[in-house]
Amino acid sequence: ISASTASKEEPPMTDEEFLASVGGVKPAKPNGKFLYKTVNGVELLFHLQQPTNKKYEKAPLLINFVGGGWTKFDVQRSVTYMANKYTNLLSDGFANLTVTYRGKENGASISQQFADLIDALGYIARYNDTFKIDLNKIVLLGQSAGAHVALMLLLAPETIMTADCVYP
Repeated sequence: ISASTASKEEPPMTDEEFLASVGGVKPAKPNGKFLYKTVNGVELLFHLQQPTNKKYEKAPLLINFVGGGWTKFDVQRSVTYMANKYTNLLSDGFANLTVTYRGKENGASISQQFADLIDALGYIARYNDTFKIDLNKIVLLGQSAGAHVALMLLLAPETIMTADCVYP
C-alpha cells in the first residue's frame, strides 16, 4: 500500500460495498477457485490449494504467477504443474496460490496486469480469516511473464502500484 493510499481518512467499506466496487465474491471456504475481481466483464480468479498436511495454524504460502508472454494464460496447466511439482511442499504444510490476470488479449496494459496481481494479494489479506495464510511467510514464483511479475513485486513494488489497484 502506498503512503498516499494508507493516509486516506475514509471510513472502511463494508464487505458488501467493497465486493460490489471490485466485482468480487466473498470466500465461503478456504480451498478452491475464487473470483477476486471483475474488470470490463473479465472475471479474474485464483486457485488456492490448502496444505494436505496441516502443520501450522497459518500456512506459509507459495504464490505462482501464471506465465503466457503477457498475452494469454493457461491457468489449469499452471495449477496442475504446481500441484505435481510441489506436492511435497503441500504435504509439508505450505499452501499454493495460482493467480490469473488480464493479458493483452483482454486489452490490459502491463500496469493493469500488475494491478490485477496486487489485487489478488489484497483479496487474500482482506479475507485471511477464511484462508488462514501466514502473511509473513510468502514465496513468489512464476513462469515466463509470471516470473517477471514476481521479480517486479519483490524488487520494485512502489513502481507497480497504480490507480488501477482496487484493494486497500
